[in-house]
Formats: sequence, structure tokens, C-alpha cells
Amino acid sequence: MSEIKLIVNGKQVIATNPKMTLLRYLREEIGLVGTKDGCDRSQCGACTVIVNNKAVNACSQMMGNLSDAVVETIEGLAEGDKLHPLQTAFVKLSALQCGFCTPGMIMRSKALLDNNPEPTEEEIRKALRNNICRCTGYKKIVEAVQLAARILSGKEIVDLYDDDGQVGDRTIRTDAICKVLGHPVYTDDYKLVRPLQGKMLFSKYPHAKLISVDIEAARKMPGVAAIALYKDVPGRKDFGQGMFTQQPVIVGDMVRFVGDPVAVVYAESEEQAYAAMEHIKVEYQQLPVITTPEDAMMEGAYKIYEEGNVLKHHHTHKGNIERGFEQSEIIVEDTYSTQCIDHAYLEPDAALSEYDEQGRLTVYGSVQNPMGLVKDLAACLANYHHVRVDAP
Repeated sequence: MSEIKLIVNGKQVIATNPKMTLLRYLREEIGLVGTKDGCDRSQCGACTVIVNNKAVNACSQMMGNLSDAVVETIEGLAEGDKLHPLQTAFVKLSALQCGFCTPGMIMRSKALLDNNPEPTEEEIRKALRNNICRCTGYKKIVEAVQLAARILSGKEIVDLYDDDGQVGDRTIRTDAICKVLGHPVYTDDYKLVRPLQGKMLFSKYPHAKLISVDIEAARKMPGVAAIALYKDVPGRKDFGQGMFTQQPVIVGDMVRFVGDPVAVVYAESEEQAYAAMEHIKVEYQQLPVITTPEDAMMEGAYKIYEEGNVLKHHHTHKGNIERGFEQSEIIVEDTYSTQCIDHAYLEPDAALSEYDEQGRLTVYGSVQNPMGLVKDLAACLANYHHVRVDAP
């Protein structure tokens, strides 16, 4: 096996798998988790690093092409306790919220400033056009890059701790420095010693009756430790924190969208789990698919749930529509539609779980309602006293 030598943040490192991406190498092989895995498809920019003085997406760089390359990541910017001006500016101006996109933003900005010390606002926005931010918005990010440029040129000096604690003072976020340094912050940044990798086999169809699931061949695949089915869920079979629980932990009889899991494979590696999935045989009976609310509400429409297709009827009355029509000079009536937009976070859904010395299950996850998840997990696992959720 040939060695691939490269320089990462000023230190020589060695890789042996030419087919591994730089993103996986940084995160899994040498523990530089500041480079984030947001999409693994070169679409979000969260994994931006600098290779040979050029900003690139680490998820699209194969190690076999990086012999003698010089790589810079977010962990290499600060000099001891001294932050890089870009890191200082992002913290000072609060140019981050969840912070998942921040390392990629900073690295892309560094590549820009290395080649253009005084970029215009238009040039900054153009440079960052392939880096997606979901929650901060780009105004503060652009301002932070402009401030960093002034710091680098000596035109401005910034003290992060110059406030007096008075009302109206700009105070830095308590988690900001960890995020601009690339320290472990998110669920996927933390690792256990030789954990099993759990991967879900999702439904092949959006609506179907589940006839059978044959896992015998998959069980015999290398590295497979267990395969969970509907019958293996010890407690409540559904979860959900809405009006009522309706999302199956694992499907038992009916799939209602392509995201319904029909089995979960636990193996020693992701590759082994995915390989085992190929050997799971699932028999479906396809059912009618309803794609619009109008079709779902039609008289005689196929019932997606036994209770019917209407989740809840809620009447809202405000103002007087007849009076409004009478007072209007022009009335325009039409049917309008727009694209589907999911205001989703960049951090991927991830979970890490382990049992502690007291036999208590601790689940680390990218969740916004940890107490709701505790209740769901406890109900589904039929264990109300030994479940704990930690949301990093």
C-alpha cells in the first residue's frame, strides 16, 4: 500500500487510502473535525479548506490526488491563544449563530484575503456565493470579512473584551470562540471507541403495504452485529411530538413516505452496513399515492390513515371579507403556488448513544427539544427511568 504524504497545517501527515476523500481523512483519520460535513456533495461549502492556496470543498478532493499538497484547515489559523483576524472579526461582529457553516466561511474568506487584501463588498459576496448559511444571514459575515481586511492591513485594532458590561455593549457569544477555532461542538464531532454504525433501510415506495422483510442473507454479511425490525422495538412503536404520534420507529405494516425505515442495520463500519442493506429483501404491495391536499380532501379519496386524511380542522375568522370586497376597487382571484422550501439546518441529523456505568442510556443528538425526545425514547424503549439526552 503506497503512502500519500501531504502537509496539513504545517505538519507532514501520511494517508494510505487514495479513494478516501480529504473530508473523511481530516475528520476520521487525524481528528480535525473543524471541517464540517454538511452535504458530502459539494453543495453547501461547510467543508471548505485551502489546498495549495486555493479554496476547495474537502468532500470532492480524493486523497490519491493530494500527494505533496499543502492543506490549511480552520484549526491551523490561530497562533496559540491569538486568533486569526478573520476569527476575531467573526466573533466580534457575531457573524455566526449555529456556527456550522462558520469554518467553511472563514477558510473561503482567508483564500480571498490572501489573494485580494482589500476586496469590495461585491467581491466578498461573489467569493462566498458557494458557501451556504442558514441562520446567520450574510450581512454580518460580509461585514466580518471587511473588518478582518482592516485588521490585517493595520487600519484597525479590535479587542474582543472591551465592553464594560453595560446595557447596549456588544458582548461576544459564549460559544463563539470554540466555533471559530473548529473545536468539537456538534454531535458528529464526537467519537466513541469502536462504535457500531447504524444505518436505516428506507422504503422503496411512498405508499405501500409491507408484506415481508427477509434479513437472513444480510445478517451473514461481514461486520454485521444486528438488524432491527418492527418486532424488536420493545415499547411504543410510533414517536412524534405533534398532535399525536404517527411516525413509526421502524415500519411494521404500512409505509407512507420514502423516508419510512423498514430495517436498521448495525455494523462495524458504514461501508459494511450499506453493503448489508443490499441483501435485505423487502416485499411491498404498492398503494395509491396522493400528492396534493386537494386530492386528499376529495370525497371518496383513499385514506392514508384509518382516521382519514385531515389531520385537524381549525377555523380562523378575522375581519369581514364581504365588507372588504365592497370597499375594494379591484378584486383579483386566482390559484397560486410556490416552490417547496425547507428551512433546514446545515448540521446533518446525527445521533450517538452509549450506556454508562449505571446502565443508563445516554443519547447525544442534533435536537432542539431534548425533553420531548427523552419522553419519546423512554416510551419506545419501555424504559422511563434510564434515558438521558444530551444536545451538544
